[in-house]
Amino acid sequence: MEDTGVKLRFNVPVSGQKLCTSYPSAREKERFMEAAYDRWVFTLYVDDMPVRGIVGPPVEQNAVEVKDLSRVKIYTRFSFTMEYNKNRVVGVSLEMKAPTAVDGPSLDLTYDVKWEKSEKDFVSRYENVMESELFTSRAHWIAVINSMAIVVVMVAIAARIVRNLLDADIQKYSTVLMDDDLDVELADIAAAESGWKQIREDVFRAPPCPSVLCSLIGFGNHLILLVLSFVVATLVGNLYVTPGHLAKAFCLCSISTSFYAGYYATGTLYRMTGNVSTRSHIMSSVLSIGGMPILGAVFFLPTNLLSSIAGSNLTIAWSTIFKLMRVWTFYCLPPGLLGSRVAKNLHEHAKPHPCREVPRPIRVRFLTSPVFIASVSAVMPFSCIVMEIFFILKSFWALKMYYIFDTLLIIFLLLMAVTASSSIVGSYVLLSAEDYRWQWSSWGSGAFTGFYCLVYSMFFYVYNTNISGVVPTVFYFTFSLFFSSLLAVLCGALAYLASSIFVKKLYANFKSE
Repeated sequence: MEDTGVKLRFNVPVSGQKLCTSYPSAREKERFMEAAYDRWVFTLYVDDMPVRGIVGPPVEQNAVEVKDLSRVKIYTRFSFTMEYNKNRVVGVSLEMKAPTAVDGPSLDLTYDVKWEKSEKDFVSRYENVMESELFTSRAHWIAVINSMAIVVVMVAIAARIVRNLLDADIQKYSTVLMDDDLDVELADIAAAESGWKQIREDVFRAPPCPSVLCSLIGFGNHLILLVLSFVVATLVGNLYVTPGHLAKAFCLCSISTSFYAGYYATGTLYRMTGNVSTRSHIMSSVLSIGGMPILGAVFFLPTNLLSSIAGSNLTIAWSTIFKLMRVWTFYCLPPGLLGSRVAKNLHEHAKPHPCREVPRPIRVRFLTSPVFIASVSAVMPFSCIVMEIFFILKSFWALKMYYIFDTLLIIFLLLMAVTASSSIVGSYVLLSAEDYRWQWSSWGSGAFTGFYCLVYSMFFYVYNTNISGVVPTVFYFTFSLFFSSLLAVLCGALAYLASSIFVKKLYANFKSE
């Protein structure tokens, strides 16, 4: 963003105030022509409220083809209308006036400010800037109903399949054990012992890189609590009325939930492996707490450096970056480390489930491989949120305000239900194939949702945006990678949590039978 230089004083009207005089070069005049022909729109923020104006009146195509600048005009007068109630600004509008041909040597830019008294409440001042054509109630409720239908179908299918298969397996196994006929064929016993029952001594074996997995799970649980608390706080407190309150609420929610991130990551690591080195303990704690700033640094620091070198207005101020680092270091990190320490004290002597000394060999098959099962399991969760992703991308890249947090909360709860159901079904299929590598597979069944989101963002870039230039394109894909990574970690933690509960219940019921 750039400061336009427009000076506004409360309830002080202005008429014909000179803003600046521009002496455009030949190249800049051609860019004015392109902007007017393509109907470019710019956005200004007045008292944190966005107002939009158009660059110039319509331009005929033949004028562009022959580059006749005398027929190309841009607006040079900004006419602001400010609405106020007592001592608060409750509305703002912008009208562009004075179309001027760009073929002259200079352009004089001026502005007017008119103040009008209004009965509108300060709380409702954003109603005019919430554009109904982008977020129509009908379109959004259709998306919600579609997601709810997917949830009902997916949960019903998952419950039916798992219940029927489990009942059949347990009944079959119990019948073989209770059969008093000494002539029972070994084939029947082998059939009863096939599938997930065969790997009961390997199913709780620690996965490869347990500290990394636990860090991702802790980070994901942090994101789950952060999203839920932030959306609920926004709805309850109407925080979108003042954009600055959204940033403050996000920071407070992040600080208040960082304790759980460190606690869950360290506790899961101790329960999973039992013997944890100091290095693994520290790494899992820091990664689970600092996942978001680490991802932000990896993705945005190089992009921001490129933007600053190119002189783009997309550059994030380095002072803002240092402020965010300071908030994380002094406010988010200490509660997370405290949670990690509490988990260490509580679970330091935890003993993992006993496993056989020699791991059972795994028969590798493509259709039951962890990667294939994870990729298929993520299709339903992604289809549940694809419409909401469209609205979010449209809001973000069209510079429009996103305010439908109620439907966002509903969609997020539906995403949790579908991700859990898909993960349980995928884990059961994997265990039935006598493959005990369910930990990473269950996490991947949720993480693939983020991958599909990244693919969709590429599709959105091609068909729904007019972004051009190196820096804007790099920024688009940087943001897409960042948010897709966050979604992958969040859904991965959801999927692992659901599968972990299911696997423990499954083998606990099997032992009781």
